[in-house]
Amino acid sequence: RLEQELSVTCLITATCAAELTLERATPFAVGDMLMVKNGSVDASSRLSCEGTAVTDLGEYADGRSTPLTIGGDDDELGIFEWGITQGEVGEYLLCWCQGSTRTCTDESDFTFHVGFLTVTAPTYVWPTCAEKEQSFSGWRDWETFDDCCCNYAAAGAVGCLNETSNTYSICAQYPAR
Repeated sequence: RLEQELSVTCLITATCAAELTLERATPFAVGDMLMVKNGSVDASSRLSCEGTAVTDLGEYADGRSTPLTIGGDDDELGIFEWGITQGEVGEYLLCWCQGSTRTCTDESDFTFHVGFLTVTAPTYVWPTCAEKEQSFSGWRDWETFDDCCCNYAAAGAVGCLNETSNTYSICAQYPAR
């Protein structure tokens, strides 16, 4: 039983992954796979996931995730990965194939709707932001390396242009975009 739909957001040029709590998502198991599809879903049933694979995502650019792996502190998370996001901005279907019991090679094998994946463009991209004229509106809470470097650039600091600077070392503590 899947207690809650997956809702995944992936930034273009960043790593894309979906995590779910396994105790709330039976019968997900090691080896299962997800496929990102363009299409629509029948709101009355999860047993429908019609559409075509998004060919800009996945290790082989075929919309398929890696097989589910186990992670987290207590091995409670199931993790699906698509690698670096190269897709178009938009919202897509997430379709499941029970790869733990069968092969998941064709689009038609991914028939169970489990949620949505949204591809978004990052707000801050380093060093592109340093090349634009920006007005500094204050310090924000940073989420990524790019966000941090762009905030320093808007403040007029040399910042991340110098990889040996204090600013760079502060920003390097944040995940890549």
